[in-house]
Amino acid sequence: MAYKVLCFSGGGIRGIFQATLLNTLQKDLGPFWKDFDLIAGTSTGAIIALGLTLNKSPAEIVEFFVSHGPKIFGKWKNPVKGSPYYNQKPLKNALEEAFGSETLGKCNPEVAIVSTDLSDYSVRVFSPLTKGTDKNFLAVNVAMASAAAPAYFPSYPLSKRTYIDGGLWANDPSVAALTLANESRMIDFKHMRLMHIGNGEKLTGGTKSKHDKIAPVRMPYYLIDMFFSAQADAAREFAARILGPGNVLDVNIELTSNIALDDHKKALKDLPSLASKTAKKRYKDIERFLANNK
Repeated sequence: MAYKVLCFSGGGIRGIFQATLLNTLQKDLGPFWKDFDLIAGTSTGAIIALGLTLNKSPAEIVEFFVSHGPKIFGKWKNPVKGSPYYNQKPLKNALEEAFGSETLGKCNPEVAIVSTDLSDYSVRVFSPLTKGTDKNFLAVNVAMASAAAPAYFPSYPLSKRTYIDGGLWANDPSVAALTLANESRMIDFKHMRLMHIGNGEKLTGGTKSKHDKIAPVRMPYYLIDMFFSAQADAAREFAARILGPGNVLDVNIELTSNIALDDHKKALKDLPSLASKTAKKRYKDIERFLANNK
């Protein structure tokens, strides 16, 4: 029997795409995510992964983004004064409302949440599969640690360490999740199957003229787009090399122009319909993947 891993990329408010896609699929496929052995996520993908494994329905996760997205990405603070764009309190309040006092040990299926340790710039995967006390961590705190995107939110302290967004090294947590399962559960890669659900982090690309003419003040924003797109491509490529192309299913959408991770107006307006269309377009692929890997 295959060991099945389901992964969700980060992308801020673009998580509405993943949540809507899940909600559309489950109308015909039922709660198919419960058939996976491990569900992993980064940043907004961490919120979705935790929601599913703590028995939240896709409809509830959709409502989380619709209701709380405009509050989480509300009024900018003044970044010139040396503080992140947004206060982290609306995000934490929303997560506390959703998860309460649930811990990682209560997650079913098991979960893996990617973050970055600011204290020594090291990688971190929170999971009951790791040795130690991760199973006792509150889901709220782990989600905050994974979603603390630099410039957008403050860093987040947890258990004498300080964490920032896992997207710095694994915006798509696929390879991290596969490695964790291999090391902690002693699952041979040849017995693993992977399904990844993105949210438009893979862009169509650029041109020499566009790249060479970007003003220095705009370069950071341009590099963020390139950064996430290149990461998405690398994760997909390496996962396919590890497991074999036929054992990896990537469900994503290639945006013609980026939707910023905090652009709640554009994301909530455009992405739900694109998610529904993508779910219908990829339904047969997903149904086949699930049927072949029971």
